[in-house]
Amino acid sequence: MEPILENIIGPVAGGIFVATYACPELEPGSYRGYAKLCTTRPDGYFEAPAFLKVAASASSRSPEDAIALAQESAIGHFGSIALETSPAPLTW
Repeated sequence: MEPILENIIGPVAGGIFVATYACPELEPGSYRGYAKLCTTRPDGYFEAPAFLKVAASASSRSPEDAIALAQESAIGHFGSIALETSPAPLTW
């Protein structure tokens, strides 16, 4: 079995870390990337306390491409995260 590759980037977008890994799929030479968004820097993907998990939208032919696609998918969620976590105005 091939090793699972991990990568961590950040902080990006105001302190968010993106932990990713690439996992071989059943089809030989095909990989799927997964990402977790975290508020603190994790030691690794599997130890990451995520507030959002994302899977890459497609398979890739290399682990590096799978990780890049998962990071891209995760970073695409930053705009919606910012909108969802904006403070609500106070009403009196």
